[in-house]
Amino acid sequence: MNVIAIIPARWGSKRFPQKNFVEFDGETLVARAARMALESGKFKQVIVTTDAEEPERYLHHLQGVRIHQRSVHGSSDDVQVLEVCAEVLRDLELRVDYVCLLLPTSPLRAVHDIQQAVQLATDGKYDAVMSVCEYFFPVGYAFDISKDKRLQRRFPELAVLGSDKHPPAVVSNGAISVLTPAMVESGTYVNENSIAYEMPKLRSIDIDEREDLDLARAVLHMHRNET
Repeated sequence: MNVIAIIPARWGSKRFPQKNFVEFDGETLVARAARMALESGKFKQVIVTTDAEEPERYLHHLQGVRIHQRSVHGSSDDVQVLEVCAEVLRDLELRVDYVCLLLPTSPLRAVHDIQQAVQLATDGKYDAVMSVCEYFFPVGYAFDISKDKRLQRRFPELAVLGSDKHPPAVVSNGAISVLTPAMVESGTYVNENSIAYEMPKLRSIDIDEREDLDLARAVLHMHRNET
């Protein structure tokens, strides 16, 4: 089965400039994602799509990584990730069975997570596999907050229940999405033929701000001290 990995690594970022290229545990986030994709042994091609200048200098030590230079539209602030993946398929004239989207900003994702998510998709012939984790708090305790900071229960019928009585709820952690080309072209992550790949909360940290990077480094340090 022809499965490829696409790693989107845009240079610009409003909240955390060049976050895809910051150092984490001795390598950049984009290099870490590419290395793990290669180590998984699941992909015919590992492709980094970027608008960075001279991206090879971040990936030169990795043999077998293909670089796709994004278009102007693909580098814009409002472009969606699946639009970029569709651009990669078209530009490189690729015909594949599955695309595995690996965001560099999930540094605590493990090689076995990639392997198991891809295997889940190919064995079950699902249209999509999405990595998820539990919310840190029961979703039934959520509030809506107005511009003037007033609070209103979002799920008042659940707020009266004990935390152990809340129905299970998960959220996409952004680490792994395995999708058919049709799903990529439609810009859709899930449909009726989709399934979840569950990951622990502490390995689901997404680097969106500098504080997230500090937290991920602390979690990695904690895990290493435990082993």
